[in-house]
Amino acid sequence: MSARFQHGLTCLGIIAIATSIGCQPSKETLCKWYNKGQEGKIIAFVEESFKQTDKEDQAKAIDAITAFLIETKAQNVQIQVEKSILSNNITLDVKKQLFGKLSESSIVPKDVDGFFFYYLNLPEAEQSINPMFEKYLSKISEPTLYNLFSPLCASYLKDMTFKECLSKLEKYKQIGKQEHDHINDLFESVKKCIKIQDVRSYLKVQFDDINKTIEKKRTDLKENESNYAELKISQSKTFHLHGFMVSKTGDFQYEVDVDGQRVLLWAFKTQFQTKGYFSLPVRKMMDLPVTLKEQYGGFTQNWPVLVEVDQEKDQDSLNESVGKITTSKKELSEAQNELTKCNSEIKKVENDFKIAYEACKL
Repeated sequence: MSARFQHGLTCLGIIAIATSIGCQPSKETLCKWYNKGQEGKIIAFVEESFKQTDKEDQAKAIDAITAFLIETKAQNVQIQVEKSILSNNITLDVKKQLFGKLSESSIVPKDVDGFFFYYLNLPEAEQSINPMFEKYLSKISEPTLYNLFSPLCASYLKDMTFKECLSKLEKYKQIGKQEHDHINDLFESVKKCIKIQDVRSYLKVQFDDINKTIEKKRTDLKENESNYAELKISQSKTFHLHGFMVSKTGDFQYEVDVDGQRVLLWAFKTQFQTKGYFSLPVRKMMDLPVTLKEQYGGFTQNWPVLVEVDQEKDQDSLNESVGKITTSKKELSEAQNELTKCNSEIKKVENDFKIAYEACKL
């Protein structure tokens, strides 16, 4: 076994015994170790202290460690303490105790990058130590902070992830000394970009909705025009029937003689009570096979089926169809005008966004 390894065991053994019997090394003891070049022993003590379960002993150890750092500014020990703060290996309570004392001291952060980016992305569960981060980082010079923040912010702006950028700007403003006045201007420009983006997103959704409405109105208009055309064709087949009423064959059904040819008449408006000549507006519907009585030969013949036409209802249907077409055309025109207006607003907003985005410069 090497002498170095034996020395390590001895150091750890001393610490383990000291912590187990509740005898914590004081700041003075740590300073003595430091002056003897025993930083490894101090770092081992730091690591063991953070793992203690006795809150009182742990608090005393943290007091001794931070007092030692304030007096000696021992870099390697400070780096180990900072590493513990930035890790998930110690509890939030320990972090608060350590950080609270460091932020109130004259000690300047060593791991500037680590603390800065951890601060910008502080987990939700650790938001309570946010003020300590701000106080600790405020000891760093503005140019150093700005040089760290600038590339990060530039990447957000390049990707147009403005909400993330604004979040980081808000945090940066808490620790920056505002020597760069344009940070405030950038902050406002980014807010404006977010607002314009929201408006643009809303308008584009509206634009898509209007387009869907237009397609529906076009379909409605096509259907209404088709219905109108069918009505016109149907009504064009109306003619006046001049015939002789022969007999009633059923409800609303009659046998009629037209110049020696027999037809079936369906009359739903006019009621016939006797035989005789008459005139009536009708339309042909179909041919229907009819079997004659035995005394007339028992033959089967195809008789035209004519339906009485209510010309007032026909005109009402036609007028209603015309009205639907007029309404469809009006609604389609209104939707198209709305689309044009919305498109103009989108172009204006995109121009506003371009101006706002150009103002987002570091």
